[in-house]
Amino acid sequence: MKKALIITLIVAVALSLFGCGKKEEKEEAQVAYIKTEEPLSMDFSDKLSLPATLKAKEEASVNSNIASMVLTVNVRVGDQVSKGETLAVLDSEVAARTYEKARLGFQNVEKTYLRMKSLYEEGAISLMDFESAKVNYDTVLEDYNLAKLNLDYTRITAPMSGVISAKNLEVGQMAAPGQEAFRIVDLSKLAAESGVSEKDITKLQYGQSVNIILQSGEKYTGKIDSISPVTNQATSTYPISVLIDNPDGKLKAGMFADIEIIFGVNKNSIAIKNTSVANEDGVYYAFVNHGGKAEKREIQVGIQDEEYTEILNGIQAGDEVISAGQDSLKDGDEVKVIKEN
Repeated sequence: MKKALIITLIVAVALSLFGCGKKEEKEEAQVAYIKTEEPLSMDFSDKLSLPATLKAKEEASVNSNIASMVLTVNVRVGDQVSKGETLAVLDSEVAARTYEKARLGFQNVEKTYLRMKSLYEEGAISLMDFESAKVNYDTVLEDYNLAKLNLDYTRITAPMSGVISAKNLEVGQMAAPGQEAFRIVDLSKLAAESGVSEKDITKLQYGQSVNIILQSGEKYTGKIDSISPVTNQATSTYPISVLIDNPDGKLKAGMFADIEIIFGVNKNSIAIKNTSVANEDGVYYAFVNHGGKAEKREIQVGIQDEEYTEILNGIQAGDEVISAGQDSLKDGDEVKVIKEN
Protein backbone atom coordinates (compact mmCIF):
# COMPACT_ATOMS: atom_id res chain seq x y z
CA MET A 1 0.00 0.00 0.00
CA LYS A 2 2.76 2.37 0.95
CA LYS A 3 4.69 1.37 -2.17
CA ALA A 4 1.65 2.10 -4.41
CA LEU A 5 1.22 5.55 -2.81
CA ILE A 6 4.84 6.43 -3.44
CA ILE A 7 4.54 5.44 -7.09
CA THR A 8 1.37 7.53 -7.46
CA LEU A 9 3.11 10.58 -6.00
CA ILE A 10 6.10 10.15 -8.31
CA VAL A 11 3.82 9.99 -11.38
CA ALA A 12 1.86 13.06 -10.24
CA VAL A 13 5.05 15.09 -9.73
CA ALA A 14 6.36 14.00 -13.12
CA LEU A 15 3.14 15.00 -14.84
CA SER A 16 3.15 18.34 -13.03
CA LEU A 17 6.73 19.08 -14.11
CA PHE A 18 5.98 18.00 -17.67
CA GLY A 19 2.92 20.27 -17.80
CA CYS A 20 4.89 23.30 -16.57
CA GLY A 21 7.53 22.75 -19.21
CA LYS A 22 4.91 22.74 -21.93
CA LYS A 23 3.37 25.91 -20.54
CA GLU A 24 6.72 27.71 -20.39
CA GLU A 25 7.50 26.64 -23.97
CA LYS A 26 4.12 27.92 -25.09
CA GLU A 27 4.63 31.27 -23.38
CA GLU A 28 8.16 31.53 -24.77
CA ALA A 29 6.84 30.84 -28.27
CA GLN A 30 4.45 33.81 -28.01
CA VAL A 31 7.26 36.33 -27.54
CA ALA A 32 8.16 38.10 -30.81
CA TYR A 33 11.79 38.93 -31.42
CA ILE A 34 12.24 42.39 -32.86
CA LYS A 35 14.70 45.13 -33.71
CA THR A 36 14.09 48.75 -32.85
CA GLU A 37 15.39 52.14 -33.92
CA GLU A 38 14.86 55.60 -32.50
CA PRO A 39 13.41 58.24 -34.85
CA LEU A 40 15.85 60.56 -36.59
CA SER A 41 15.71 64.32 -37.04
CA MET A 42 15.82 65.05 -40.77
CA ASP A 43 15.10 67.74 -43.35
CA PHE A 44 12.53 66.76 -45.99
CA SER A 45 12.15 68.49 -49.36
CA ASP A 46 8.62 68.91 -50.67
CA LYS A 47 9.39 68.20 -54.31
CA LEU A 48 7.87 66.96 -57.52
CA SER A 49 9.77 64.78 -60.01
CA LEU A 50 8.60 64.59 -63.63
CA PRO A 51 10.01 62.53 -66.52
CA ALA A 52 11.01 64.73 -69.44
CA THR A 53 12.58 64.68 -72.89
CA LEU A 54 15.02 67.35 -74.03
CA LYS A 55 14.23 69.12 -77.30
CA ALA A 56 15.84 71.92 -79.27
CA LYS A 57 14.24 75.24 -78.41
CA GLU A 58 14.58 76.44 -82.01
CA GLU A 59 15.09 74.58 -85.25
CA ALA A 60 14.78 75.39 -88.95
CA SER A 61 14.19 73.40 -92.11
CA VAL A 62 16.38 74.77 -94.94
CA ASN A 63 14.80 74.06 -98.33
CA SER A 64 15.98 74.35 -101.90
CA ASN A 65 13.91 76.95 -103.76
CA ILE A 66 14.90 76.07 -107.33
CA ALA A 67 15.61 73.00 -109.45
CA SER A 68 19.32 72.83 -110.16
CA MET A 69 22.35 70.57 -109.97
CA VAL A 70 24.23 70.47 -106.64
CA LEU A 71 27.83 71.61 -107.19
CA THR A 72 29.18 71.74 -103.63
CA VAL A 73 28.02 70.79 -100.13
CA ASN A 74 30.01 72.64 -97.49
CA VAL A 75 28.78 71.09 -94.23
CA ARG A 76 28.29 67.74 -92.52
CA VAL A 77 25.84 66.61 -89.85
CA GLY A 78 27.08 67.91 -86.50
CA ASP A 79 28.80 71.02 -87.91
CA GLN A 80 28.23 74.33 -86.15
CA VAL A 81 27.11 77.04 -88.60
CA SER A 82 26.42 80.77 -88.37
CA LYS A 83 23.43 82.66 -89.73
CA GLY A 84 24.02 83.54 -93.41
CA GLU A 85 26.75 80.92 -93.91
CA THR A 86 26.71 79.13 -97.29
CA LEU A 87 25.71 75.49 -96.82
CA ALA A 88 25.64 74.39 -100.48
CA VAL A 89 26.06 75.83 -103.97
CA LEU A 90 23.84 74.91 -106.92
CA ASP A 91 24.61 75.25 -110.62
CA SER A 92 24.01 78.94 -111.42
CA GLU A 93 24.67 78.98 -115.17
CA VAL A 94 21.04 79.25 -116.27
CA ALA A 95 20.11 81.54 -113.40
CA ALA A 96 23.10 83.82 -114.14
CA ARG A 97 22.19 84.18 -117.82
CA THR A 98 18.58 84.91 -116.94
CA TYR A 99 19.68 87.44 -114.36
CA GLU A 100 22.07 89.23 -116.73
CA LYS A 101 19.37 89.49 -119.41
CA ALA A 102 16.87 90.82 -116.87
CA ARG A 103 19.44 93.30 -115.51
CA LEU A 104 20.19 94.81 -118.93
CA GLY A 105 16.50 94.97 -119.84
CA PHE A 106 15.69 96.67 -116.55
CA GLN A 107 18.45 99.28 -117.03
CA ASN A 108 17.00 100.25 -120.43
CA VAL A 109 13.42 100.42 -119.17
CA GLU A 110 14.50 102.36 -116.09
CA LYS A 111 16.12 105.05 -118.24
CA THR A 112 12.93 105.35 -120.30
CA TYR A 113 10.77 105.50 -117.19
CA LEU A 114 12.87 108.22 -115.56
CA ARG A 115 12.78 110.28 -118.77
CA MET A 116 9.00 109.91 -119.07
CA LYS A 117 8.60 110.84 -115.40
CA SER A 118 10.60 114.03 -115.93
CA LEU A 119 8.55 114.93 -119.04
CA TYR A 120 5.30 114.34 -117.15
CA GLU A 121 6.40 116.57 -114.27
CA GLU A 122 7.22 119.28 -116.84
CA GLY A 123 3.77 118.86 -118.42
CA ALA A 124 5.25 117.67 -121.70
CA ILE A 125 3.33 114.32 -121.78
CA SER A 126 -0.08 113.17 -120.66
CA LEU A 127 -0.85 111.22 -117.52
CA MET A 128 -1.85 108.23 -119.67
CA ASP A 129 1.58 108.12 -121.34
CA PHE A 130 3.35 108.35 -117.97
CA GLU A 131 1.19 105.61 -116.41
CA SER A 132 1.88 103.34 -119.38
CA ALA A 133 5.62 103.82 -118.84
CA LYS A 134 5.14 103.18 -115.11
CA VAL A 135 3.31 99.89 -115.71
CA ASN A 136 6.06 98.70 -118.05
CA TYR A 137 8.72 99.73 -115.53
CA ASP A 138 7.01 97.86 -112.66
CA THR A 139 6.68 94.69 -114.76
CA VAL A 140 10.32 94.68 -115.83
CA LEU A 141 11.42 95.47 -112.25
CA GLU A 142 9.48 92.47 -110.97
CA ASP A 143 11.14 90.21 -113.57
CA TYR A 144 14.55 91.60 -112.61
CA ASN A 145 13.98 91.03 -108.87
CA LEU A 146 12.78 87.48 -109.54
CA ALA A 147 15.86 86.73 -111.67
CA LYS A 148 18.10 88.14 -108.94
CA LEU A 149 16.31 86.07 -106.30
CA ASN A 150 16.71 82.87 -108.36
CA LEU A 151 20.41 83.60 -108.70
CA ASP A 152 20.64 84.09 -104.95
CA TYR A 153 18.84 80.76 -104.50
CA THR A 154 21.78 78.96 -106.10
CA ARG A 155 23.54 79.51 -102.77
CA ILE A 156 21.70 77.78 -99.93
CA THR A 157 22.45 79.66 -96.71
CA ALA A 158 21.73 79.14 -93.01
CA PRO A 159 18.71 81.14 -91.78
CA MET A 160 19.93 80.85 -88.18
CA SER A 161 22.98 79.86 -86.18
CA GLY A 162 23.06 76.33 -84.86
CA VAL A 163 24.11 72.75 -85.56
CA ILE A 164 23.38 70.77 -88.72
CA SER A 165 21.14 67.90 -87.61
CA ALA A 166 20.18 66.58 -91.07
CA LYS A 167 21.69 66.78 -94.57
CA ASN A 168 19.71 65.63 -97.61
CA LEU A 169 21.87 66.95 -100.48
CA GLU A 170 24.78 65.29 -102.25
CA VAL A 171 27.06 66.67 -104.96
CA GLY A 172 25.76 65.78 -108.42
CA GLN A 173 22.11 65.30 -107.54
CA MET A 174 19.28 67.57 -108.63
CA ALA A 175 17.86 69.79 -105.93
CA ALA A 176 14.10 70.23 -106.17
CA PRO A 177 11.98 73.20 -105.09
CA GLY A 178 10.55 72.61 -101.61
CA GLN A 179 12.97 69.77 -100.85
CA GLU A 180 14.48 69.91 -97.36
CA ALA A 181 18.19 70.29 -97.96
CA PHE A 182 19.30 70.70 -94.34
CA ARG A 183 17.89 70.93 -90.84
CA ILE A 184 19.47 73.23 -88.25
CA VAL A 185 18.91 73.08 -84.49
CA ASP A 186 19.96 75.68 -81.96
CA LEU A 187 21.38 73.75 -79.00
CA SER A 188 22.48 76.81 -77.03
CA LYS A 189 19.12 76.50 -75.26
CA LEU A 190 17.11 73.32 -74.83
CA ALA A 191 13.57 72.71 -73.63
CA ALA A 192 12.64 69.89 -71.24
CA GLU A 193 9.02 68.98 -71.87
CA SER A 194 6.72 67.07 -69.52
CA GLY A 195 3.21 67.05 -68.07
CA VAL A 196 1.90 68.04 -64.61
CA SER A 197 -1.19 66.68 -62.86
CA GLU A 198 -4.15 68.83 -61.86
CA LYS A 199 -3.12 68.41 -58.20
CA ASP A 200 0.27 70.07 -58.74
CA ILE A 201 -0.30 72.52 -61.61
CA THR A 202 -1.41 75.35 -59.30
CA LYS A 203 1.97 75.22 -57.51
CA LEU A 204 3.89 76.20 -60.66
CA GLN A 205 4.61 79.63 -62.05
CA TYR A 206 6.45 81.12 -65.03
CA GLY A 207 10.16 81.70 -64.43
CA GLN A 208 10.26 79.27 -61.48
CA SER A 209 13.70 77.68 -61.08
CA VAL A 210 13.84 73.89 -61.29
CA ASN A 211 16.51 71.18 -61.45
CA ILE A 212 17.11 69.04 -64.53
CA ILE A 213 18.68 65.68 -63.64
CA LEU A 214 20.09 63.56 -66.46
CA GLN A 215 20.13 59.77 -66.39
CA SER A 216 23.89 60.06 -65.77
CA GLY A 217 23.14 61.95 -62.54
CA GLU A 218 24.39 65.32 -63.83
CA LYS A 219 22.27 68.22 -62.61
CA TYR A 220 21.41 71.44 -64.45
CA THR A 221 19.24 74.42 -63.56
CA GLY A 222 16.36 75.56 -65.74
CA LYS A 223 13.35 77.86 -65.61
CA ILE A 224 9.73 77.15 -66.42
CA ASP A 225 9.15 78.73 -69.84
CA SER A 226 5.56 77.71 -70.57
CA ILE A 227 2.55 76.21 -68.77
CA SER A 228 -0.37 75.07 -70.88
CA PRO A 229 -3.80 76.18 -69.63
CA VAL A 230 -5.43 73.01 -71.02
CA THR A 231 -4.65 69.32 -70.55
CA ASN A 232 -3.15 66.94 -73.05
CA GLN A 233 -6.08 64.62 -73.76
CA ALA A 234 -3.81 61.61 -74.21
CA THR A 235 -2.12 61.97 -70.80
CA SER A 236 -4.65 64.09 -68.85
CA THR A 237 -1.76 66.31 -67.71
CA TYR A 238 -0.92 69.96 -68.30
CA PRO A 239 2.09 70.28 -70.66
CA ILE A 240 4.97 72.37 -69.36
CA SER A 241 8.30 73.36 -70.88
CA VAL A 242 11.49 74.18 -68.97
CA LEU A 243 14.22 76.23 -70.67
CA ILE A 244 17.84 75.20 -70.02
CA ASP A 245 21.01 77.05 -71.02
CA ASN A 246 23.50 74.76 -72.77
CA PRO A 247 26.63 76.88 -73.35
CA ASP A 248 29.05 73.95 -73.37
CA GLY A 249 26.90 71.85 -75.71
CA LYS A 250 26.87 68.78 -73.44
CA LEU A 251 23.10 68.50 -73.54
CA LYS A 252 21.65 66.88 -76.66
CA ALA A 253 18.14 66.87 -78.09
CA GLY A 254 16.41 63.56 -77.38
CA MET A 255 18.04 62.98 -73.99
CA PHE A 256 15.81 61.73 -71.17
CA ALA A 257 15.87 63.57 -67.84
CA ASP A 258 13.84 64.30 -64.71
CA ILE A 259 12.47 67.73 -63.91
CA GLU A 260 12.81 68.20 -60.13
CA ILE A 261 10.66 71.00 -58.70
CA ILE A 262 11.26 71.84 -55.03
CA PHE A 263 8.37 73.67 -53.37
CA GLY A 264 9.88 73.92 -49.88
CA VAL A 265 11.91 72.19 -47.15
CA ASN A 266 10.59 70.89 -43.80
CA LYS A 267 13.49 71.13 -41.37
CA ASN A 268 14.18 68.96 -38.30
CA SER A 269 11.26 66.63 -38.90
CA ILE A 270 10.81 63.32 -37.09
CA ALA A 271 11.69 60.49 -39.48
CA ILE A 272 11.43 56.71 -39.38
CA LYS A 273 12.37 54.12 -41.99
CA ASN A 274 9.82 53.35 -44.68
CA THR A 275 9.92 49.67 -43.67
CA SER A 276 8.50 50.62 -40.26
CA VAL A 277 5.43 52.25 -41.82
CA ALA A 278 2.36 50.18 -42.67
CA ASN A 279 -0.92 51.12 -44.33
CA GLU A 280 -4.23 49.53 -43.43
CA ASP A 281 -7.25 50.72 -45.44
CA GLY A 282 -5.70 54.13 -45.91
CA VAL A 283 -4.68 54.50 -42.26
CA TYR A 284 -0.94 54.60 -41.55
CA TYR A 285 0.51 53.02 -38.42
CA ALA A 286 3.77 51.83 -36.86
CA PHE A 287 4.63 49.61 -33.88
CA VAL A 288 6.54 50.92 -30.86
CA ASN A 289 8.17 48.82 -28.12
CA HIS A 290 6.52 50.01 -24.93
CA GLY A 291 7.84 48.18 -21.87
CA GLY A 292 8.27 44.88 -23.68
CA LYS A 293 4.95 45.03 -25.46
CA ALA A 294 4.12 46.03 -29.03
CA GLU A 295 2.05 49.20 -29.16
CA LYS A 296 0.28 49.87 -32.46
CA ARG A 297 0.35 53.61 -33.12
CA GLU A 298 -1.74 55.40 -35.74
CA ILE A 299 0.53 57.95 -37.39
CA GLN A 300 0.21 60.91 -39.73
CA VAL A 301 2.82 60.86 -42.47
CA GLY A 302 4.28 63.68 -44.53
CA ILE A 303 6.95 63.56 -47.21
CA GLN A 304 8.54 60.24 -48.09
CA ASP A 305 11.89 59.74 -49.81
CA GLU A 306 13.69 56.58 -50.92
CA GLU A 307 14.43 55.43 -47.33
CA TYR A 308 12.64 57.54 -44.72
CA THR A 309 9.14 58.87 -44.01
CA GLU A 310 8.38 62.16 -42.32
CA ILE A 311 6.13 61.66 -39.25
CA LEU A 312 3.79 64.56 -38.51
CA ASN A 313 2.01 62.95 -35.57
CA GLY A 314 2.01 59.69 -33.56
CA ILE A 315 5.73 59.15 -32.99
CA GLN A 316 7.96 61.15 -30.67
CA ALA A 317 11.72 61.51 -30.34
CA GLY A 318 13.06 58.73 -28.12
CA ASP A 319 10.36 56.19 -29.01
CA GLU A 320 11.59 52.66 -29.74
CA VAL A 321 10.12 52.17 -33.21
CA ILE A 322 10.04 48.50 -34.23
CA SER A 323 11.96 48.27 -37.49
CA ALA A 324 12.13 44.48 -37.95
CA GLY A 325 9.93 41.58 -36.86
CA GLN A 326 6.71 43.60 -36.88
CA ASP A 327 5.01 41.95 -39.86
CA SER A 328 2.90 39.54 -37.78
CA LEU A 329 2.59 41.67 -34.62
CA LYS A 330 -0.67 42.62 -32.99
CA ASP A 331 -1.25 45.40 -30.53
CA GLY A 332 -0.21 44.22 -27.06
CA ASP A 333 1.98 41.31 -28.15
CA GLU A 334 4.99 40.62 -25.97
CA VAL A 335 8.27 41.47 -27.69
CA LYS A 336 11.93 40.99 -27.04
CA VAL A 337 14.60 43.16 -28.61
CA ILE A 338 17.43 41.35 -30.35
CA LYS A 339 20.69 42.87 -29.24
CA GLU A 340 23.10 43.35 -32.13
CA ASN A 341 26.79 42.62 -31.58
